[in-house]
Amino acid sequence: MSKPSSNQKTTQHLVIMIKEPRQGNVKTRLSKDIGGVAATAFYRRTTNHIIARLSKDPRWQTHIAIAPDTAINLPFWPKETSKGLKRSSQRHGDLGARMHTQFKNIGKPENKTNGLLIGTGPVLIIGTDIPEINANHIAKAFKQLQNKDALIGPSGDGGYWIIGQKRSPKLNHLFKNVRWSTEHTYDDTLKNLPSAKWATTEPLSDVDNGPEYKTLNHFSRQLIPPPKKG
Repeated sequence: MSKPSSNQKTTQHLVIMIKEPRQGNVKTRLSKDIGGVAATAFYRRTTNHIIARLSKDPRWQTHIAIAPDTAINLPFWPKETSKGLKRSSQRHGDLGARMHTQFKNIGKPENKTNGLLIGTGPVLIIGTDIPEINANHIAKAFKQLQNKDALIGPSGDGGYWIIGQKRSPKLNHLFKNVRWSTEHTYDDTLKNLPSAKWATTEPLSDVDNGPEYKTLNHFSRQLIPPPKKG
C-alpha cells in the first residue's frame, strides 16, 4: 500500500465492539451477582450512551462492530450516517480474532471520500463496559498513536479497556496466545507488542461483577441516567 501524500489526510477510526443486548448473551458474570434483567439493562444503557457520546465527534469515524452477524440489522442500533456512524460485523473466532478482523478490514484503501484515504488511518477498539469513557479519552489515545505503533489501556482487572494500532506497520500477531477474560489478558498482549513502540493510556475500571457495579453504579448513573418512567 502506498503512503498518503502530504496533501491528503487519513481517517481516524474508532471501533466499538458490542453484542446483541439480549439477556443471557451479555454481562454474564455481572448477571450472577445482580440478576440477568438488571445486568442486561445496564448493558443496554451504557451501550446506547457511549455510542451516542462518541459517534458525534467529527475527529474520527465511528464504527459499531456487532456480534452475532445476524444482529447487525436490529432496530436497537442507531442508524448509520455518512460521516458519524457505520456498522460492521465482528465475524467469528475468539475475541482476539474478532478484534484482528477490525484492524484488518475497517475502511477500504480504494474508497476515497473528500480527499480522505479511508483505511489508511489508525484504529482504536473499545467495548461498552466502562461508563466513563468520553471523547477526551479517545482524542488523547489517537494523539498518542501518532508516534507509536500500538496503544493499550489497562482496566485494572488484568484486562484492558482500549487497544489501538497505527496500522503502519501492521501488527499481525497482536493477540497470539492471549488468555482472554483472565488476570493474564493484559500481560499476554503486551508480550506481543514490539518493545519501545507502544504506549499506555490511563487505567479505567470496567463493570464485570457485583462489587464493581456497586462501586460505579452511582457514578455511572450520573454519566448515563436511567430511562425515564412513564
